[in-house]
Amino acid sequence: MVNQLRNAFAHNPWRAKWVISQKYKNSYPIELDEGSKFTFDAANLNGDGVKPEHVGGLEFWTKLLQHCERLVG
Repeated sequence: MVNQLRNAFAHNPWRAKWVISQKYKNSYPIELDEGSKFTFDAANLNGDGVKPEHVGGLEFWTKLLQHCERLVG
């Protein structure tokens, strides 16, 4: 999900939209180390503008970034 969101903003950060290849058009269950859960459904996002609810809302997105920091830190 982090990589897909990065790709969405890479092409036009002011009007981010999903660019998802066919092989990644799936649903991805995510469970963070602190217990939060979200299923990222990339099946039908390609070409859509990015919305907070696509990534579990801003609160989940922040928790996901903190989770990733802990993994690499």
